Amino acid sequence: MVLAGNKVKAGGQLIEPDVQVFTASGTWTKPTAAHRVRVRVVGGGGSGGGTPATSSSQVAAGGGGGGGGYAEKWFDADDLTSTEAVTVGAGGTAASAGGGGNTGGTSSFDSVSATGGAGGQVGVATTNTTANIVLGGAGGVGSAGGFNSTGSHGEAGKTSLGEHRMGSAGGASGGGLGGAVNIGSGNSTGTAGKNYGGGSSGASATVSQAARGSTAGAPGLVIVETW
Repeated sequence: MVLAGNKVKAGGQLIEPDVQVFTASGTWTKPTAAHRVRVRVVGGGGSGGGTPATSSSQVAAGGGGGGGGYAEKWFDADDLTSTEAVTVGAGGTAASAGGGGNTGGTSSFDSVSATGGAGGQVGVATTNTTANIVLGGAGGVGSAGGFNSTGSHGEAGKTSLGEHRMGSAGGASGGGLGGAVNIGSGNSTGTAGKNYGGGSSGASATVSQAARGSTAGAPGLVIVETW
């Protein structure tokens, strides 16, 4: 899906940048009289981990999904073909009940790419007199840009002494925010990744709960600006 189109004057010269925002994979068409092109790419966010079934004396919390990577590059328009394939990575699919989180998809334009964040680890059913930590997913990585960055690591899923547990926040990307942290003694499948490239938070469970999954990471994004 492209959210914006061309802005040109009668003589064919671009007077404002042509901005095309891709929220799904598609094709970029080079505008008339294009001179310089800036591309920004965000990978999909990973999903948080689920939780296993808990007994009457156990609690659990899954790790958060990592944020998508980010890359940015300027091109001379003549170095690009008249059309270029645009790939937008999907957010990592929700973890299945009792399963680990899933990795987000890679976004790309020409040689520039950003991988998706990794999924968070599944929680461990731990007695409510024992503290436990499981890891969140690593952030995705941008590559081949003039500027590349790595998405934030998903927060670890934590259980503390007693029947209290802490969920985990999803990682942030260059184009999005992670899922909100879940804190307290409730039960949750976590919070979906926010905006673009955000990881989802992990699931959490108190005592005597069935296995549960998580929510999905946010999809990636590609922005192409032409002067």
